[in-house]
Amino acid sequence: MDGVGFSRRRLVSAAIGTALAARIHSVMAQPAPATATTAFGTFYQPWRPKDGEPPIDWHQWMAELSATGVSRLILQWVSWENDWVLVSKPGDADQSNADLLRSILNEAQAMGLSVWLGLDGSELWWCRIAKTKDAEVQKYLDRRLLDHRAVATALTAAASHPAFGGWYLPDEIDDANWRSSSRTDMMGKYLQSLTAIVHQVAPNAPIATSAFAWRSRITPADWGKLLTQWFDAAPRLNELLMQDGVGTQVNTVAEAQALQAASDAAAAQRQRKCTPVIEFFEPDGVICKDPDNRTAELPRIRQQMTAALAAHREVVAFSVPEYAIHACDTARAKALREWLQTTIKPRAQRHTVVRSPVFHRG
Repeated sequence: MDGVGFSRRRLVSAAIGTALAARIHSVMAQPAPATATTAFGTFYQPWRPKDGEPPIDWHQWMAELSATGVSRLILQWVSWENDWVLVSKPGDADQSNADLLRSILNEAQAMGLSVWLGLDGSELWWCRIAKTKDAEVQKYLDRRLLDHRAVATALTAAASHPAFGGWYLPDEIDDANWRSSSRTDMMGKYLQSLTAIVHQVAPNAPIATSAFAWRSRITPADWGKLLTQWFDAAPRLNELLMQDGVGTQVNTVAEAQALQAASDAAAAQRQRKCTPVIEFFEPDGVICKDPDNRTAELPRIRQQMTAALAAHREVVAFSVPEYAIHACDTARAKALREWLQTTIKPRAQRHTVVRSPVFHRG
């Protein structure tokens, strides 16, 4: 079951180019009606509160989020480099983190939001996977699996909450570190193992992860081939969240569309879901809580959203809390918030999970 993609790689590589090109053309040529309903989601990065910070009023927080049309909340992680922010270790006397997550889930349920739970996030991911020796990278991935297993097991109760929507795997896939045959295999096996871990905790829950690619480093067709191999390697992976790279200024909107279309095509070939992630920020500018990014100008965000919604009925933002509502209240944030409330909210619908047939294999 879980190794099927590797044994078929040469056949896939030979056949996928033509099929991907046709699918990409089809995807990019199908605009959605301007009045189409939209499922709108957002990421959120939950950090441990700093000393002196007041606690978040999660009822108000969810109400403000819902007012922008959000129906899907993806907690990018519940633990950061083994600092368990929203999860408590089983058996510990202090269960305050688990209680906080339960409160978040309760408030989300009251507002009609589904919550996807990330596992352990880590900034070390990027320097560890950049190692030149495969053995060093493999050792690190094995360590990550142990960390993720511990967190996922501790989330067993949360995964039974009515507001729980699915799992999010926070170790992002990129186009630079997994290009060689050995690294492509390594990532495929990692996804296979990681999806198996969360599947064991909540067998019926969908599983999503995210990825990004730079058009300057890879062609859309080659990116699609990589994704197809990883979909084959991890049949339980239900959804790919494809970051557009416009906020980080590595892609133009047109380049992001081409890479998104290739991702859509690869996902469709394997009966998976691919959802665009729209970056609401731009680099530089010491504003809000993030010293490196600030809310982008509204015309650019409108362009990104318009392009994504021309081919998709669902988008995910990075991120409404950070750049439209909670972390700052600049003129740009206010303009974005008002646009979401008046343009996206009226056409918003509740997020629904679409499970692919392959999700239940094995």
